[in-house]
Amino acid sequence: MGSNSMPVRIAHGWAIAWLDFYQTPAIVTEGAFSEVKGFFKELTRPKENFPHNHVNPQTKEINRLGRPRQYAEPGDTWAFAGCS
Repeated sequence: MGSNSMPVRIAHGWAIAWLDFYQTPAIVTEGAFSEVKGFFKELTRPKENFPHNHVNPQTKEINRLGRPRQYAEPGDTWAFAGCS
């Protein structure tokens, strides 16, 4: 049984090599291109936007989730400044 399993292992090894090696440059190139594209997208992002939020509803009256602020006055710098 031991001598019969070696050709199967070699065949599987060759199959993995043939299926994977030619894809490696494409995978690496796509990953690098994606990182460079994201870098330049962040460079051109407006200053008002949050880094990871494309739709930023936050104002003095509305919080980050788009709901009315409950605890802070418009001039307070800390969200729970008015609570006692």
